[in-house]
Amino acid sequence: MKHARFTHAFPDSRLQSGIRDIYETSFPSDERRHFDDVVRIAETEPEFSSDIYTEDGDVLGFILSWHFSFFLYVEHFAICRNMRGKGYGKTIFADFLTRADQPVVLEVQLPEDDTSRRRICFYESFGSTRSTFPYLQPPYSPDKHPVPLSLMSFGNLDLNRKKQFDAVRDVLYSKVYGVKTDNVDYTQT
Repeated sequence: MKHARFTHAFPDSRLQSGIRDIYETSFPSDERRHFDDVVRIAETEPEFSSDIYTEDGDVLGFILSWHFSFFLYVEHFAICRNMRGKGYGKTIFADFLTRADQPVVLEVQLPEDDTSRRRICFYESFGSTRSTFPYLQPPYSPDKHPVPLSLMSFGNLDLNRKKQFDAVRDVLYSKVYGVKTDNVDYTQT
């Protein structure tokens, strides 16, 4: 398995096609950007990076992340559908955490079904904790809807402390989603 990190760029069109397929089949529409926006952000946002994992030239999985002053935010992490259940996700995420030089934050679906509970347990196996504060993912674009989710953290960042949670949420809202926290109705969570 090979790893490559892209900053201020996005992989070539062959890899891009594999990434797009995994991205669009792994996440519900409201929980992802339009793929052209991912490419634009990858090429223009200095805080954004793409970690791509390949084998024999094919994309196994990826982690799309943002590097902020006091934490890294994993916006999307996905493994190719036919490679799931073979240990690639665990290997890739462990590699990412090993390379991380700051606490890591990500969003997860609420534990409302077996799949979401398994995902949360997967991240907990790496030592993460899930915040108990309500969190609403703002819509990625006007044609999408907000989504009630939870934040999880790895490392020296306690999202069950209100001040730390608010600081992380405010950075995500302003930098990732382009909204101000005073424009979000938390009663939707």
